[in-house]
Amino acid sequence: MSDINWYGEDQDSSVIFNSVNALAVYINTSGELVIRQQGANGEDDSVIALPKMFVPMLLSAITKAMAE
Repeated sequence: MSDINWYGEDQDSSVIFNSVNALAVYINTSGELVIRQQGANGEDDSVIALPKMFVPMLLSAITKAMAE
């Protein structure tokens, strides 16, 4: 197996993700969509709770941002 330079010239062409904290997406007991990312180095998790009625707008905004 050949070596890879994770942080050099190989990064732009080969590395898909650098380290990413764990991410969870679920519906909470209040019926909201929750997007939660594990905190790094003992920090608290980051949490977004979004009422279900706003999920289509979120998806639309993500799709639009990805197309730019």
